[in-house]
Amino acid sequence: MKVIEYLKKQKIQLIIYEPLIRKNCFKGIRVLNDLELFKTKSDLIVTNRNDSQLNDVKHKVYTRDIYLRD
Repeated sequence: MKVIEYLKKQKIQLIIYEPLIRKNCFKGIRVLNDLELFKTKSDLIVTNRNDSQLNDVKHKVYTRDIYLRD
């Protein structure tokens, strides 16, 4: 959440991918639950854990999961 708050303060447009959130907004940020749409709309994807579903956009992915173990 600290990263999100920091980016919001920098006036960076954010979107969140979360298939379990049924609302279209979380803390003032647009929520998408369609992964393909999310990947298309995103210039950069920040994630805690890498996932094979992001392999086709790995050039957009920034993660702390450098060993793919997290």
